[in-house]
Amino acid sequence: QCSSDPTKETAEDGDDDTVLLWPETYLQKSPSYIKALRKAGRKGKCLIQGWVAFRQSVSWNEIIRNPRRCDFQYVILLDDMPLLHFFPSRPKTKKTEPKKNVLDDCITFDLSSDIGFEVRLASQELGNEICIVDTETGAYYCSMLPISMPDDVFQDKHKSRLAKNDILSNVFASSYPQEIVSPPPPVDEYEKTVIDPLEYRKQIYASQEQYDVSRHLMFVLDAAIQFPLPRN
Repeated sequence: QCSSDPTKETAEDGDDDTVLLWPETYLQKSPSYIKALRKAGRKGKCLIQGWVAFRQSVSWNEIIRNPRRCDFQYVILLDDMPLLHFFPSRPKTKKTEPKKNVLDDCITFDLSSDIGFEVRLASQELGNEICIVDTETGAYYCSMLPISMPDDVFQDKHKSRLAKNDILSNVFASSYPQEIVSPPPPVDEYEKTVIDPLEYRKQIYASQEQYDVSRHLMFVLDAAIQFPLPRN
């Protein structure tokens, strides 16, 4: 499994001694999903792995108002096949019930087809999202948003089961760490009046780490398209 250490990834299922410049709360790691792919016969090296916020047809504003477990997905890209996987939170099952196959609810995109990636500004508070689109038709499929997810949003030690909605709402509330005070309202030199006092307010921006992670994901995904991964 990929190391959860934010400063280094191990050679096994991760980047070889790659120094990372963001906290471990970004792209939180879980061994459950990579383990399911290994059982299915996948042997490739892990290029991308971790939890991200996820949207399809709804807006980020709607998700922020009422975040659900399905609004977060575990993304994985291995280098043995051009397949980008998104896994949902694992449901809690009773001991008497058979465990559900993790791969059953997986969303998969074949990067060897007409799949492209675009970086868009989700908002100044959230930062950049990476959109998956059809390069032929321009159709939009979904977006992933790197976001800081603290340990308390997970219900199990493997970080494969997400908490309930009220706790998930804290993910977005805690993702706006940088407060920048705008300059005082400007004075119009001709009218000698103060322009819009509402301009003098605190503005909140996404952290630099958010932009670093989204840039990293885009770099890896773009490389996977430019230099197609083998299909075993």
